[in-house]
Amino acid sequence: MKLEEHCLSSFMKKCPSLTKAIDNDAGAFPGYCNHCPGWVMPLYKKADLYKVYDLMGQDNPQCRSFLYDNLEMAKAKYEKLTNADPQSEILKNW
Repeated sequence: MKLEEHCLSSFMKKCPSLTKAIDNDAGAFPGYCNHCPGWVMPLYKKADLYKVYDLMGQDNPQCRSFLYDNLEMAKAKYEKLTNADPQSEILKNW
């Protein structure tokens, strides 16, 4: 985790949940990584905080997220991430 002005960022280098699903014979279903943002993003929205999630793909159990108290900064981060990799799944809560 890293705290900067108006942003708390985190980088999950090895998600235990996705790692377990990958190691399982059944594997992870499409959209598996949406479970974390699915429950935390509405909570942050209620608190007037803006979350950007970069899911980084299900083949590698990593993701990163950025939590802002400033909507314009969150929008700029979202644009930067989507422009850098249009194929990546970037989620937002606004």
